[in-house]
Amino acid sequence: PLPRSSSAMNDLDTDPIEYEEPQEFNPFAVIPEDIKKYIVILTDFGDLFIEIYNISPLSVEHFLKLMKSNFYENSSFYRYIPNYILQGGDPTESGLGSNNSVLIDEFSATYNFERGTIALSNNGNTNSSDTQFFITFYPATWLNGKYNIIGKVVLGLDNFEYNFQGTYQNNGNIDD
Repeated sequence: PLPRSSSAMNDLDTDPIEYEEPQEFNPFAVIPEDIKKYIVILTDFGDLFIEIYNISPLSVEHFLKLMKSNFYENSSFYRYIPNYILQGGDPTESGLGSNNSVLIDEFSATYNFERGTIALSNNGNTNSSDTQFFITFYPATWLNGKYNIIGKVVLGLDNFEYNFQGTYQNNGNIDD
C-alpha cells in the first residue's frame, strides 16, 4: 500500500499511546515446563546452541547464574576425548577448580546421555557437582543416573567437533 498523505494523518487519533512500564527480565523465574529455554555458548570453534531441560532445577539455576555472572567468560574447554566428551567450566583448567558451591544430586531416570547431552561434572562422590560441565559426543548410557543433566546441544555440535579435532593430547588435555 501507498503511504498515507499528510492530510489523511490529520484524521487519525492523535492521543498519545500509553505503554506499560517494561519489567526487568528475570532468567531464573519459574518457567512453565512446556516453554523451551535456550542458551548459546560462544566458542572459537563454533557456537553451541543448548536447550535447557527442567529435570535438574537447582543445577540449571546454578549453571545459568554462573553464565549470567560471566564466570565462564574467557575460560577454555580443558579436556577433550574424541567420540566421548568435551569438558570445561574449571577456572584453573586443571580439572580440580571450582567455586565451592557444591550442589545436591539431581539425577534423572528418564533422560539418557545421548549425543549432545550437557551435564554438571562431579568427582564421583555424592553431592559434588559444582562449576564444571561436560558435553557428550556419542550416547554414553553408563553415565545415566550419575550426573545432573542440564540440557542438550541442539545446534552446532557437528561444526564444533569438526573444528576442534586436532587440538588435544593423548591424555585428553587440550593443547594451547
